[in-house]
Amino acid sequence: MSGPRRVGKSVEVKRAISRLIDGGIDPRRIIHASCEGWLAPDLRALADRGRGIATRGVREPRFWFLDEITAVKGDWPNRIKWLRDNDPFGEDCVVLTGSSAHGLAEATKALAGRRGGASEPNLILLPMGFKDFCRVIGVELPDTPSIRAKDFLRPEATAVVDELFPWSNQLIDAWEVYLQTGGFPQAVEDFIRHGEVEPALVGSLWDVIHGEAIRSVRFSAGQTQALLAQIAASLTTPLNFEGVARDSGAAGATVARRVHDLVEAFILWPCHREGRGAPHLRARSKLYFTDPLLARLAHLRNPEAVSAPDPTKLSEQQIGLSLLRQREAVEPGSYPRFESVMYRRTATKGEIDFVGPWMGGVPFESKYVDGAWRREAQTAKAAYHGAAVLATRSVVDRDGRAVAIPAPIVALMLEP
Repeated sequence: MSGPRRVGKSVEVKRAISRLIDGGIDPRRIIHASCEGWLAPDLRALADRGRGIATRGVREPRFWFLDEITAVKGDWPNRIKWLRDNDPFGEDCVVLTGSSAHGLAEATKALAGRRGGASEPNLILLPMGFKDFCRVIGVELPDTPSIRAKDFLRPEATAVVDELFPWSNQLIDAWEVYLQTGGFPQAVEDFIRHGEVEPALVGSLWDVIHGEAIRSVRFSAGQTQALLAQIAASLTTPLNFEGVARDSGAAGATVARRVHDLVEAFILWPCHREGRGAPHLRARSKLYFTDPLLARLAHLRNPEAVSAPDPTKLSEQQIGLSLLRQREAVEPGSYPRFESVMYRRTATKGEIDFVGPWMGGVPFESKYVDGAWRREAQTAKAAYHGAAVLATRSVVDRDGRAVAIPAPIVALMLEP
């Protein structure tokens, strides 16, 4: 299981352990360890002591929960591989969690063919989506089904829009709170208790980014702040690394490496330009944050110098994330490849926000407006034979194969 820091991976591990015990598993068969600050050789010591001391006398297979294993220094994937091949550890159920997409990808390679019969061995845990956010803050809604992106122009989608429309005002209010608060569990709890995100969480997320995700002691706090501010300001446009470099005082190659660090740590996700149904990796990508609060972090740390991100850009970011969530639910482990949700540059140099082969020729555009929308849909309609889904602020409208639906309703329909 992977995902950003502070998203609740450790809580999910504890819930899994609780379910095992409630289901009748002897607690002596369960070993849980937080691997923060460990070295790779410590894993062998854990296996020896966990089996020989902590669970001595247990004959049944054990359950190992190794939390934040990507924080282990050294070649931990091959240590785990060796244990699976040469130790009774290989007969047990082993669950690994981490905050580095690269680290867990390396583990996946090392453990090829050694991952048992799990139906979904790659689980991604992101900050909660809008549907869960509504549930947690107490917004009562009708129970409507998820709609596949490719089915948004079909009658079943129309029926769901009609069912949710009476809640539009309530949903718009909740969406705009969500664009400020985000979906980190502590942020949502802060909102419920205090009406805003507390400074302690802002400081904690800053430490995660500058203290852990940014893997260079030569990249100063000021440069990290400038980088976050520039990305937040450029959410809806392809990022020019050289331009960011000029503002941050770092080389373009250095900025690119730091952006890579943030992608690996689940802080950012790249929306690549589409080329013949696949990412065009030589073209500039758009960068989005994995949560609205992360996009607002530079502003919250220095509100006098850094403007708050435009809510219309945050709304676009979250529609893209809702599409990613849907694809991840259908194909677990697809999220870190960033192949499913792309943007398209047309022959007339227009841009379509979100496209992908799995969407069945239905492009998604985010236009957070309360009024005229058809002109905004022209680029997508021209490229996709009149088809387009416009995620507006409040407009519900249908124009042949182009539809306007409020962004919060789009998110509810997409999310599993």
